[in-house]
Amino acid sequence: MIGLNGLINRYHGGAGIATSTENVAYTKRKMLCFKKKQKIAKMVARAIIDNFRKVFLVADHTKFGRNAMVRLGNITEIDALFTDQTLPSVLTEVINKYI
Repeated sequence: MIGLNGLINRYHGGAGIATSTENVAYTKRKMLCFKKKQKIAKMVARAIIDNFRKVFLVADHTKFGRNAMVRLGNITEIDALFTDQTLPSVLTEVINKYI
């Protein structure tokens, strides 16, 4: 009866207390506490950039040519870029100017 009333959820091998974020689709879930997540990401990135001798940017080709959800630093702070494909010539020129 408590399962029918939404007080617990049944799982393979048992049951658990229902939570407010359980079974929420990823597109909705990733927006929960979005501003707080952005703030944490910026603080962590800033701490990394400020406390290491070298800063490496590792990004696959899908990250280029679009806006980031969060700006974590400036291109002038990067010492090296590692990616999986050759960059378009326009991006190569910009990156070579600053790295």
